[in-house]
Amino acid sequence: MFSTVALFATSCSPIPAPPRESTGDSAVRTGDLIPEFRLQSGAGSAVTRIDLVRQPGALVFVSTDEAMVDRYLGRIDDAFDRFGPGAAAVRRVGVILPGLDPAGWSRPGWMSLHGPDEETLALAGRFGVVQWGGAIPAQNFTVTVFDRDGRVVQRFGGLDTWGEIDLVTALDRALTAQSR
Repeated sequence: MFSTVALFATSCSPIPAPPRESTGDSAVRTGDLIPEFRLQSGAGSAVTRIDLVRQPGALVFVSTDEAMVDRYLGRIDDAFDRFGPGAAAVRRVGVILPGLDPAGWSRPGWMSLHGPDEETLALAGRFGVVQWGGAIPAQNFTVTVFDRDGRVVQRFGGLDTWGEIDLVTALDRALTAQSR
């Protein structure tokens, strides 16, 4: 036996748009210039956004969860390895988040940057990095690929939102982007 059910709407309201990423409205988007900043390099010299232009790269934020950071940066290093000879033309930039001693952090092939906690956290927020507390501060492991003009080519909003091929493709786009 079959039944027929009819549904009638008594009022029409638009279907709400899906929520934006929980990173907030101020997070950089594709095509945006990376935000202005002034941090210190591992060698102690001042580094600004201007210092990053002319060479595309991948910018990441490094937190104190060492096991996750090793997994995170290892995946990025693997993507750079797959990128082949072009990898030498693209820089890897790690911004040290509060709680991690910048003097004790180094990784071959990476430029490390650090600064006062409030400035570093504000910059992380502009890139869509979400941090949460606990015994070991953690984060969502956002990766931002930028071109030689300092424009965002692609932002991956978390560790499990990209694979090596996604990052290699974004790096290739960053490397081949024409200067504006």
